[in-house]
Amino acid sequence: MLYSLFAAWARRPALPALVLAGLLSGCNLVAAPTPAPTIPLIPTLTDIPTSAPLPQPTQASTFGTILFLGDSITKGWNLTALYSGAVNGGQINDTSADVLARYLQSYAGTRFDAIVVQVGINDIASGVSDQTLRENLMLLMSTLQGAAGRVFIGSLLPVSDPRLMASAQPRVVELNGWLRDAAAGNGFGFVDYYSAMIDADGQAVSAYFQDGLHPSPAGYAAMANVLAAALR
Repeated sequence: MLYSLFAAWARRPALPALVLAGLLSGCNLVAAPTPAPTIPLIPTLTDIPTSAPLPQPTQASTFGTILFLGDSITKGWNLTALYSGAVNGGQINDTSADVLARYLQSYAGTRFDAIVVQVGINDIASGVSDQTLRENLMLLMSTLQGAAGRVFIGSLLPVSDPRLMASAQPRVVELNGWLRDAAAGNGFGFVDYYSAMIDADGQAVSAYFQDGLHPSPAGYAAMANVLAAALR
């Protein structure tokens, strides 16, 4: 009798997950696929100490509060060492869909002086199509219209991880061109980290990466210079 009851319970249909149903009502968000990323991302990533090679020590006072949205690359950046009003909204493994959901859940309705977004490599690594990725990014940019004094879209970084080079690097280059145009079309600034992190041959500068994907302290310092120039 107990076995029959357990077998019937085990065959019941799985309950669907309700993710931010109230907050995302009315948004045509295209969800990322469920398969895990094809590459192992850093499971735990703490803030990496970075210098603040800003042109002027008072650069941080240009903006009061700056929200940074992104994945583990943003999560691992010690942004408050650069800008006292920085809010680090990065999360390990976040895709474009995750970043939009996180913004709606945690930050929507809060006015920021600036918002900086850098996301997309996890979409590429986990097999999200270019069309889906771009639709999510367009929805995110539309959502951020009017949410801050200025909004900036960051390029994806070059990839040197051998597991990703052949498949991901061409998509990174193509997406960065699309991001530049989309940022301009929305009246946003574009932060070109990519160009500052490649050598004369167009390859990722090895000293700027700790694992072929995530920046090293030197890489974050290079990004900080690019960001400071964009935020002027």
